Amino acid sequence: MMIGGQIVDECKFYIVKIDIGSKQKYIFRSNRLKEIIGASKIIKFVSEKLGNEVLKYMKLSDKQFGKKEGSGNLNDGHRLFAAGGNSVYIFSSVDSAREFNGIFSKFVMEKFDGLELLLVIREFDIYNEKLIDIYDIMEKKLTAKKGKSENKFRRIGYGLTELCKSTRKPAVEIFHEKQNDEKFYASRESNDKLDFFSVIYKKHNKNKNDNYCIKIIGKEKGFQVEFEEDFIKKCGLNDDYNIPNEFKFTDKIDEIGGNSDNGGGYIGITCIDGNGMGKKIRSFNKRFDRVYRENIFEGNIEYIKEFNKLTEEITLCYENVFKETIAELIDNYENYAESIGYERNYVDKQAANIIPLRPIISAGDDIIFITNGKLSVDITKKFIKKITSREIAFESEENKEKLTVGVGVAIVKEKHPFFRAVKIAGELEENSKKKLKEIKNKYEIHGIGSYDASIIDWQLDRGNMMGDLSDIRTENYSDPDSEVQDKLAGRPYIIDEIDYGNKKTLNKKYKNNGDKLEYLKSAVNYNFYHFEKILNVIKQTNSRSNMKGFFRAMNSSKEDFKLFALKYNLQKTLNFYNNSKFDVYALKQPIYDAIDIMDLYAHVKGENGDD
Repeated sequence: MMIGGQIVDECKFYIVKIDIGSKQKYIFRSNRLKEIIGASKIIKFVSEKLGNEVLKYMKLSDKQFGKKEGSGNLNDGHRLFAAGGNSVYIFSSVDSAREFNGIFSKFVMEKFDGLELLLVIREFDIYNEKLIDIYDIMEKKLTAKKGKSENKFRRIGYGLTELCKSTRKPAVEIFHEKQNDEKFYASRESNDKLDFFSVIYKKHNKNKNDNYCIKIIGKEKGFQVEFEEDFIKKCGLNDDYNIPNEFKFTDKIDEIGGNSDNGGGYIGITCIDGNGMGKKIRSFNKRFDRVYRENIFEGNIEYIKEFNKLTEEITLCYENVFKETIAELIDNYENYAESIGYERNYVDKQAANIIPLRPIISAGDDIIFITNGKLSVDITKKFIKKITSREIAFESEENKEKLTVGVGVAIVKEKHPFFRAVKIAGELEENSKKKLKEIKNKYEIHGIGSYDASIIDWQLDRGNMMGDLSDIRTENYSDPDSEVQDKLAGRPYIIDEIDYGNKKTLNKKYKNNGDKLEYLKSAVNYNFYHFEKILNVIKQTNSRSNMKGFFRAMNSSKEDFKLFALKYNLQKTLNFYNNSKFDVYALKQPIYDAIDIMDLYAHVKGENGDD
């Protein structure tokens, strides 16, 4: 068979899969936003773009591997998949695969200190082995490699050098903060992250003596990557969200938090991950069963083409949702700016207004972003609704599925250790996924059918909570003296297209399951709709201080709760179903959640803003 003008073994190829270990630790070990963003962009570059540059250096094509149009021969492309943090390359000889690995590894080790690079090579018989199976085998090998510490280098300072606050490694560089001229010492790892940030956002000090920024030049047989504007834009390393000139992203965490004298000083860290993506990908893979039965080679070629289209479509969905969310924040700036401590700049036309959101990780359905703390839940809710409205054809073009997500939001003080905040947000995300699994199981047991929805959980940390999420919830959100350990918090909440406040809507949607309607409402527990309606009612009351008092004694007794509800007329105002038998005590948990967060909750569209 001819590939690139050369005759090769018609069966044997060698696949290289690349992954990065301990990504969150590498990105979030610092509280300096420039380092965090620089680290995230390094990972995106290494996992999605660097392989193409290595191929060019080797004088090999970086085109997608497959068949030439109108021909039975394969093209000379060496890229299998390279999107959403997923990089897989293919070679016709093991020597080429090893050379690729060697160049790639050397470059990363020289230029990106502290990055944990993982690579595996696997022989592949394209005529007799399914690429789907080989991919799973390689993924398991990479998983086994993760967390192993052999072959890691450590820089030792022998107690003679200053230590970098971010990495606790010996410092190699001294920087000065412009605002207060405060010194801070940076390790090689921190310096690499700051340099990469500077190159992408054109904030590099050209007077600084360096051998890294603007051009990355290898030694001897190494290769060079030019970080010019076109290259950065082509690689998607900059934040290209069509932002008007009068607005900008900030690289300072305290600017995202807002004015602490006006209720600011908090940031929100949102972690998002697609629900059931493994199952959805497996249903996508089943589409190729027939092709594989007929011809394994044709099945592999078809799978490469269609899987790349799928990953590109998913990535584009998330990118467009980011753009729409940011556009909505810009359009509604006047509505929320004052409430979060932001001030619109009318005088200095050169000073842009801060967007209260900063994307950090965007790799397919794996998303992390930082927001102003008071807006964090509302911004995240809007993002969720937008992404949940997107549909992707996994199993078939006729049976599209919504891109539902599990979400966690950690709301913390600006100075809170970033890595711990991200850890809590990740646990909240897993809590949301666990809730969805419980609901799905109930649906299956009771024969209601299938169910899928996006679910959100959040945690507000005012600086006095330590430990894992489960410990925090047990200690602060339950009655330790109660035999049943009643939960005070109602989270996580469901965000879907159903209006749970409208019984007619529910009856119409489930007209064939009328006898199961009451069970359906209990199965989903509380929808975000309930929480938000309760929050808006409570925020409008003139007795917010009394609300806080009740908040502290909410778990004392059911009778005290009902007296409180009667005093503030909650029985009537919170009766969303217009049901005379409605028991307000059933909303105890979302009432608790609303009082817990009411001082740190603002709407993008202003007070009580509706979507």
